[in-house]
Amino acid sequence: MALWRAKSFDELPALRIGGRQLRRAMRTTTYALMFGVAWAACVGGIQWTILGRMVGLDDYLFGVLTAIPFAATLFQLPAAIYTERTGVRKYTTAYTGAASRAMWIILGAIPLFMAPGNQSAMLFLGLFVVMNLLVQFSIPPWQTWIGDLVPRRIRGRFFANRQWLATPINVALPLLAGIFLNRMSRPGVPFTAQAQPQLAMVIGIIFAIGGVLGVLNCLWYLRIREIATDALISPERSPHRLRETVRRAFSEPITLMIGAYRDPLFRNYALYAATITFALNIGGAFYALNALETLHYSPLFANVIMVVGAAVCLLLVLRKWGRLIDSWGRRPVLILCTIGVVFGPMNWFLAPPGHPIAAHIMGFLASGIGGIFSTGILQAQSNMLFGFSETSGRSRYMAAAAVFTAVGGFAGGMLGGLIAQHAGHATWLPLKIGPFLLTKYHMTFLASQVAMWVALYWLKDMKDPNARPFREMMRHIYRKALGRS
Repeated sequence: MALWRAKSFDELPALRIGGRQLRRAMRTTTYALMFGVAWAACVGGIQWTILGRMVGLDDYLFGVLTAIPFAATLFQLPAAIYTERTGVRKYTTAYTGAASRAMWIILGAIPLFMAPGNQSAMLFLGLFVVMNLLVQFSIPPWQTWIGDLVPRRIRGRFFANRQWLATPINVALPLLAGIFLNRMSRPGVPFTAQAQPQLAMVIGIIFAIGGVLGVLNCLWYLRIREIATDALISPERSPHRLRETVRRAFSEPITLMIGAYRDPLFRNYALYAATITFALNIGGAFYALNALETLHYSPLFANVIMVVGAAVCLLLVLRKWGRLIDSWGRRPVLILCTIGVVFGPMNWFLAPPGHPIAAHIMGFLASGIGGIFSTGILQAQSNMLFGFSETSGRSRYMAAAAVFTAVGGFAGGMLGGLIAQHAGHATWLPLKIGPFLLTKYHMTFLASQVAMWVALYWLKDMKDPNARPFREMMRHIYRKALGRS
């Protein structure tokens, strides 16, 4: 890592970036995001769920799979300490991120060489853990670096606009992947490489392409100049012995989190973020499993409805979330989106198996509503985190916020897995009610909705400097909807 610091001076770090250089840097981050969206489209969607079944994951392990990225968030703490002491952000972001993205190529190839079972499942989960540790190590330096790069007054619009520009990729690639998956899959046949070798090969190719695009996404940031910090110019060089270094690595994060929790702004945000992340991750992978195994969606329709449909809905509102955040603040947007996101999972209860048209319509409504409002939540949370990056503590403060959020995500994923596993043994499930079928997956959706309502409680007292009242924002939205000024 000392080499990364030396490379940071290959091009003189900037005290600040403005004017033409800023515009060029912002364009570069947008191009990088396009590679990132293409990577996510390749390794996400219904092919990720099918890959999980192909390596032998059961319902509980799918919950573990959802929880792993949040447990790995703890690795942001040593990353934040490293960033604060060295000031190296550009190369940490690029190289650790690229290493993690390359591992997707290996994950996609596992079913081609191993039969589904405990060994393949444990190898899959083990590699997924390592990959997520690398991902989390790259986040604190990226957040503080980009926070220094993009002026605060335009952050909401900039991040919304760059996401909006990249969204068409998230429409085209899942659609293309779904077409190939449909051609190679055999309906009614188990998702194993032995039963469906052509499908396994296609998934391996898709993941290999995704891995390459992900590496390009991370390395593209090397085109942006490093921004100088005090730590980069004069890094801390205290000659601590190994024992002292290990002690500080454990004690400083604990001290950091306790100190941050005493800040009322941070505390209310962290409790809200933990609860809403908990709620959103109880359902986790079970929405896709419900679509495949209960409603019998084809891979193409699953991607069209759960990925492409949601992306199209996002195109309609993405910039609006950015403008609302810039104009009204983060808290009122969080209140609106938290209320709205509750209505997404409701539609899965009304999707009747054996009635394809109705099942697909309700699936589209569930994915569209959930995607629209959860994106608003994520945008408002991102802007809140960039606000923390301007306070003392910087990346440490942001990492502490991420850890509190991760507690909720980890608990939600694990609880979802446990609910699905135990509900699968319930004698009264599946339960047929008219044309509708209540299954073990619906139990996770119900628990998710209850937790979403609980998350609203923390917004009641959450402070957001310069935010305007929620009721005024809703009146403004109502007047705009009616065409009034």
